[in-house]
Amino acid sequence: FSSNSKISDENVVDFSFSLLKNNHQFEMPKNIENELLKRLNPIIENTDDPFFYEESPSLCNFMAKLMAFSLIQQPVCVSGPTGAGKTSAARKFARMRRCHSKSKSQFQMHSFHAGTKTSQFYGTATLANGTIDFVEGTLTTALKNGDVFIADEFNLSPQSVMKSLAPALEQTVGSNIYIPGINKEINISSEFFFIACQNDLGTLGRNAIPETISPRFVYIDYPKPELKDLSTICMEIAKEKDENGIT
Repeated sequence: FSSNSKISDENVVDFSFSLLKNNHQFEMPKNIENELLKRLNPIIENTDDPFFYEESPSLCNFMAKLMAFSLIQQPVCVSGPTGAGKTSAARKFARMRRCHSKSKSQFQMHSFHAGTKTSQFYGTATLANGTIDFVEGTLTTALKNGDVFIADEFNLSPQSVMKSLAPALEQTVGSNIYIPGINKEINISSEFFFIACQNDLGTLGRNAIPETISPRFVYIDYPKPELKDLSTICMEIAKEKDENGIT
């Protein structure tokens, strides 16, 4: 934190202890939340998935926690009902996060489903004209570039597929890992961050995250917006449309 943030050493110690314990339900001091939100860059250009959070206390707290866990590269699993805004929030966070990713979008996303195969996000080896080429998947690109990897609808995929993500969830900054099925080694960027988004377990077709990788996540329930938050968000959307000449 900056030297003029006026955050006490006790606050910093308590906050750090909560993070390292993977405790997402801790009470975050407002001054620490504000400092974390300051690390998010404003987005000037229009995007295809606008997400408004600035006037919602619960969503501000959610974005601050994403920032906190990204700083220590702690994989996060966000759960909530369909259409609540989980994926839009993850994409917005990735675009606003200050990093040195080589990717313009700042994130790589893969939509998981019952037919998902590991090669779709790790990559595949192809043979053309007698030469073997490796085509990177979205996860491999994110690991190398330091992007946020968004595993959308994560628990729709088979448990065997979820287990295959273990190398990306237990990675160590600057270390090398082998890509499953390819035997190709890559170096992990220090800015890589993993966010899984999924509907609550019990929804049709959802699978429990395997015990072999479950402890590697910190689990966050997506905030349920209050009526006043929804009203404010609607006003923000109307204001943006008016500024952009959209009727």
